[in-house]
Amino acid sequence: MNREADHLEYQIPFSQAEYMQTLVRSHFPEADLAECLKIERELSFSDIRVRVWYCPEQENRLLVVMTLGADFDDLIEKYEKEEELLLAYAVECLAMEVLKKAYDIFPEKLYEREGKYPGEYHFLDDEEMRRMPELLKEMKIREVSCNEAFALVPQKTVVFMTEVSDEKNTGCISVCETCGREDCPNRTGKREVRAAGLNYGYQRILGNGGNRLWRKD
Repeated sequence: MNREADHLEYQIPFSQAEYMQTLVRSHFPEADLAECLKIERELSFSDIRVRVWYCPEQENRLLVVMTLGADFDDLIEKYEKEEELLLAYAVECLAMEVLKKAYDIFPEKLYEREGKYPGEYHFLDDEEMRRMPELLKEMKIREVSCNEAFALVPQKTVVFMTEVSDEKNTGCISVCETCGREDCPNRTGKREVRAAGLNYGYQRILGNGGNRLWRKD
């Protein structure tokens, strides 16, 4: 099967109001919200774009690779090296929200290009991920790679399968409802997020009062 992928690229609208709502939903203390706005100087949220590659896996079924690129990864790494862990975690939360919006916009963009709508997204399991180096090579995707642990690089990259049809699936389950990540700050419903489960040492940050070392400009 010829796996050379078709390609989409589109902008993700992300307002300052959404920016702040994401941080509030991620349990950032009110006193630290202004400090987190400095991220906007490092990463332009007015021009965030997502790149998507897709190719047929089976009849009416697509394999999709979606990435935000390396900008978020680079900024997280920068903050971690500077031990600004609160800002590193803020970038992580913002990236997850942007990626969620990318999922939501994808159906309309695919329909504009192919005249088909995707259905539910089925993310690859560990065994399927072991095939990713081969699949990326076959799809001729140079912007995404897979390391020795079969983790995708850039990190803000996802791979999923979806069935396509001529009609929009208005009853499709949202991507959040099918996700098993229990430490995600966007998770709602069944289980409440606890500080102990958060990444980037967030529990330690909260323990010292939200890191008062930074000053407002």
